[in-house]
Amino acid sequence: MKRVIAVPDDRIRISRGVVILNEGALDEKYVTHEAGEEDLFADDIPSESSFPDCEEGHEILSQHVVNGEIVVPAGEYFVLGDRREISLDSRCFGFVGSGDLIGKPLMIYDSVNQTAGQESRLDLHWIGDTRWARLFKLL
Repeated sequence: MKRVIAVPDDRIRISRGVVILNEGALDEKYVTHEAGEEDLFADDIPSESSFPDCEEGHEILSQHVVNGEIVVPAGEYFVLGDRREISLDSRCFGFVGSGDLIGKPLMIYDSVNQTAGQESRLDLHWIGDTRWARLFKLL
């Protein structure tokens, strides 16, 4: 699941990890930054370099740069994951077409503080990291 950040005709750039949308910085309280996680997307966007295995998306985005900002084309959306260091999103695969937007989340049914390395663990040590106030929260 990704968060829609920019809609058609919006202008977007990312500078030092801050998303600038239509010349204003977004206040993204929902974004998590994991200490010790390797940031796959450390560069600002738009940029001259592409991320590993993201050349096609970089090419798509680079075709829509105007005055140092990416302009979202008609019928397309720019999406980002909330766990920015490890999220494969529009920075990698480009825009998402309107036909590919399939829904809106209704509820948070589980919420745990964990790093990417802990996600595959089968033990129950993570239970102490449960964010209880977020469980079953309606959006």
